Amino acid sequence: INTVGFNVDAAARAELQCIADAAGGTYADATDADTLAEELKKATTRTYRAYRSDVERLDGAATFEDATPVPRDTMRFLTSLHPLPADANPYTHNTPTYFRLPVRDGEHYVVSAQSVQAPSVNTSVWDNLVIDGEFVLPGDPDSRSRCTSDAHQSSFGGVNGIITGTVHSEIIGEGCDADEVVLTLNRRGDWRKTEPVDVEVTVTRIDPFTLPDGRDAVPADDASPGIPVVTASTDTPATVTPGVWFDDAAELTPGETVAVDIVPGETQFFRVPAEYGQHTAGHLRLVDDAQDWDVYAHDREMIVTSYNEARAELPLTENRLVPEPEATLDFAHTDPVRFQNRFGEGIPGFDARHLWQDGDQIVAVRYRDTSQGEIDAASQLPPLTYHLTLDVAGKPQAGPTFRPADAPSTETATSNAPTTGAEPDTVASEDTGTGMGLWLGVGAVALVIVGAAGLLLGRRK
Repeated sequence: INTVGFNVDAAARAELQCIADAAGGTYADATDADTLAEELKKATTRTYRAYRSDVERLDGAATFEDATPVPRDTMRFLTSLHPLPADANPYTHNTPTYFRLPVRDGEHYVVSAQSVQAPSVNTSVWDNLVIDGEFVLPGDPDSRSRCTSDAHQSSFGGVNGIITGTVHSEIIGEGCDADEVVLTLNRRGDWRKTEPVDVEVTVTRIDPFTLPDGRDAVPADDASPGIPVVTASTDTPATVTPGVWFDDAAELTPGETVAVDIVPGETQFFRVPAEYGQHTAGHLRLVDDAQDWDVYAHDREMIVTSYNEARAELPLTENRLVPEPEATLDFAHTDPVRFQNRFGEGIPGFDARHLWQDGDQIVAVRYRDTSQGEIDAASQLPPLTYHLTLDVAGKPQAGPTFRPADAPSTETATSNAPTTGAEPDTVASEDTGTGMGLWLGVGAVALVIVGAAGLLLGRRK
């Protein structure tokens, strides 16, 4: 707790100093309105809130042939991307990390990797990190074009924020015909190039599907009506505590305006639900600042990013705001969410290709302020307050119909750990077989009893 004394006597000053000391804060004197305002600004500082991954670690292999198996039921894990040699060119040298994923015909895979480094604000624009990936066939490192649909990286490479890399597979069983694929993750850039980089990996499996009404393209009458514009609510916004990661993103009601405070280095997470056919948009307005506005504009920046549930970064119309009094930022996805954007033939544009998944649309707000110098978990930082409104527009549309992929008849475990249970379709067939065997056995016993009874009756006669 920080305390400020305004024209106080010695006894009051001592009491306020005692409170600050006991609570790990600071005490300051103010003798007039200007110094009081300045000291009150300083007294509102706090430390940043940040995410620490607690998911299970799975180390990748350094060679293609020894790719680490990923069990089929593992959909998220923490791993390290290998360091680069000190004398290597960080933008051309490759040090891949390899994994093996079990796959089935008709499935499609999306893998996203997010960096989980501690917040920072003083990173050079040249000190960056890029995460890349691809799918290839085991035994054929040159099969990228047959198994990898596309890969994309964060729109902002500076590591004072979360860096994302996402790779999409082709549909398994068409050009990429195998029971497993090798996932390659790679890092580039000169940020801590001689150290491992921790990333949290999310594996999303898309089952075989049928598009609504058998369509394989976006009909002309489904064309987007344009980019929606969000109007902030005139009600007094409720103050919310944002999430620090995807898992605890604060859920907002579409059209609701909330008040949030953020300190340099933080990335804050929010989510809003959207159905197929709907278009997500937002409005951000700065309303207060705990420090003077005379800092050079290029030293401070608000950055907005968006993600789907597969944790792939999504394209936005605008995503940057220079903090100044009452500054505003209107942003939106470039297109509505449609499954056909990726899997149909009538794709309206390259950006739309990434807007294929309904469900929670994640919005992250990051505050960069290099005037703070280096920061750590103990740094007392000045908060900035903003109002955020997220909304969805458009009429919901029918989505695809999914069916489980057929399990290979000789599927083997991809983990050294013993497997327990069976695939659902196998369990069903086993249950049916066991049931039929039981009833056949009961019938046979009944026939024997009836036959014996007939024999006894015949003897009595």
